[in-house]
Amino acid sequence: MWNRGSVFAAAAAGAVTSVLLTGGASAQQPFSPVGTKVTINGCVSRSTDNLCWVIRDAKTGQPYTVSSATPPFSPFALKHLIHLTGTVESYITFCWSGPILKDIKWYLHIKGHCPQPSK
Repeated sequence: MWNRGSVFAAAAAGAVTSVLLTGGASAQQPFSPVGTKVTINGCVSRSTDNLCWVIRDAKTGQPYTVSSATPPFSPFALKHLIHLTGTVESYITFCWSGPILKDIKWYLHIKGHCPQPSK
């Protein structure tokens, strides 16, 4: 015979199973497959753990690790929108910041400005 506690436990187990099977179905789009060339317009900042450079795509909100960009980002570049192309190299990163890009080429959008962190 089912009681209120067992019905709740069954419902909770079903909810956990659906989250595990669907991956949580977040609002963000899935990342591009490894080897795909991506074009991003966005702002460059440090990752949440402050170890890597990250750009967040202005359209999709997806973060990408761009620490291998050459030349490196200057303080001036951090204040402006960046147009960047690169190839998805790996999803494995210690920065908690999205897939790693390689073969990065970037330039400034002088007309766009990025929000500056408050001090």
